[in-house]
Amino acid sequence: MRKINFENIILLVVSVFLIIKTYISGFFHSSDWYLSEYLFLFILGLILFILSVFGIVSSEKSKVERNYSIFLIPFIIVFLYVLLIDKVNFILLTSAFIFILSYLFGFKKPVLLLLISVSSSLVMYYVFIVTFKVMIG
Repeated sequence: MRKINFENIILLVVSVFLIIKTYISGFFHSSDWYLSEYLFLFILGLILFILSVFGIVSSEKSKVERNYSIFLIPFIIVFLYVLLIDKVNFILLTSAFIFILSYLFGFKKPVLLLLISVSSSLVMYYVFIVTFKVMIG
């Protein structure tokens, strides 16, 4: 009997959601579909769908104990980042986001990590908000 592979099932549900979201948006009926912001969501949903179906079909019996906190904690941090992006200063939130995720993934030098996270946030702010005039919120 096969062991249920929850990661691939979650990715399958997310991919179906992305494909449905693009269908509801009218992406498939638009004459300028190649300019739509939903093109990326559709491609991402299609790739996730194919990979998750392949992962579910090809999964073998596995006795490996999985540590779901490795997946769950970064997912929660990304979710909080998306939720707070309109309410908190971009540079402060992005610096904290980069700092926390980098620390969780094994980068343990706090002074260098702080320098990298703040400088990366400032560069992203300048490139996207000042240069490209991307509005947040």
